Amino acid sequence: DTTRSTALSSGPQKKGTIRLLKESYDLFDHNLLALAKTVVVVVVPLIAYYWFLTSSILPPEFMNRMTLQDPAALAKFMLIVIGSAFLTVSALSLYHIALLCILKAAEEGGKLTTFAAYRRAWAQLPAYSSISSLVALKLALWSLLFVIPGLIFGLLYSLSNVVFLIDGTKGAAALVESKRLIKANPGIALWNLTVMLVLVALAWFLADVL
Repeated sequence: DTTRSTALSSGPQKKGTIRLLKESYDLFDHNLLALAKTVVVVVVPLIAYYWFLTSSILPPEFMNRMTLQDPAALAKFMLIVIGSAFLTVSALSLYHIALLCILKAAEEGGKLTTFAAYRRAWAQLPAYSSISSLVALKLALWSLLFVIPGLIFGLLYSLSNVVFLIDGTKGAAALVESKRLIKANPGIALWNLTVMLVLVALAWFLADVL
């Protein structure tokens, strides 16, 4: 208890980018099977759904009929697009929550099965979705002023859902805490974000080339 209270009073430990990348890699490497199962639960059904959608529900002949002269086909198409977008966002949100639940349990020395992770994710989805909606609304309003304010507040609010999943902070309080954490170390946050974007872009480039 004394050690824990001392660690909390000294504040969060700052780590360099290389150390963060190494610890992240080790965490993923040690829990690769559980994380792979978490991906499969979402990716395989989504691929099957979109394959069925494009081959059976929206075949090429249907797409050719979809004009303003055929309002029924257009209305059906719009309903399918909205429903598919909702399904995809919900599935990816569940995946993100389950992923962080598994990593959090591993970081704390425990172990969480894929089923247990998604069960927790389902329970946390409403609060997670409300935070995501609040962030999207605020970013849309700030972007109306100009693109740069939208980008700045996008960075400030980027940890909102992580704050909720790690600490349980809900609603607007999660946005406030995310903003506080980013403003405490803006240079480090921007640098780490830039490094991650470069690595993701490089991975996409190599995957395309190879």
